[in-house]
Amino acid sequence: MTDAETTALIMADLRRKSRHLIAAEELLLNNISWKGKRRTDFWTLTPNASSGFATVGYEVKVSRSDYRRDSLEKQRHALRYSNRFYYLVPAGLITKDECPGWAGLIWWTPPEERATKWQDPFSYRKPAPQREKEKPDWLFVSTLLRSAKVERDDPFGTLARRTVQQEGE
Repeated sequence: MTDAETTALIMADLRRKSRHLIAAEELLLNNISWKGKRRTDFWTLTPNASSGFATVGYEVKVSRSDYRRDSLEKQRHALRYSNRFYYLVPAGLITKDECPGWAGLIWWTPPEERATKWQDPFSYRKPAPQREKEKPDWLFVSTLLRSAKVERDDPFGTLARRTVQQEGE
């Protein structure tokens, strides 16, 4: 399986897992200039006040070399608007000891390695530290609405199924 295929499967599983949340893919986080633009692979918002409108940022890495090139500086914008931040990698790619203190670690198991088709593909290997996020400004809100693929309220998973079907064609 190629890195692009692995990434597509991980993203499809994230979409399915997050269908009850507000979710954005490839969210542009520093819309200041074209130079040095930073995106987060996947970002979710729990849409209710009782949760504190909790947000989670995910960075998908499918190779060790890609992971080693990442840094706190590259993720600082994702951390600004996330209560928690996770690296999401294929199972065994990195260990929790290799994961920085400011991030959590989730392992993803490919479909062919799951015991059943209902097995959760995600295994939380290291909890992400809880942090206070910045309040979003209008620049962030407009960027969220304009440049991200945003999905909300898809209780039957039709968007995720359609995306998986399209990716499989």
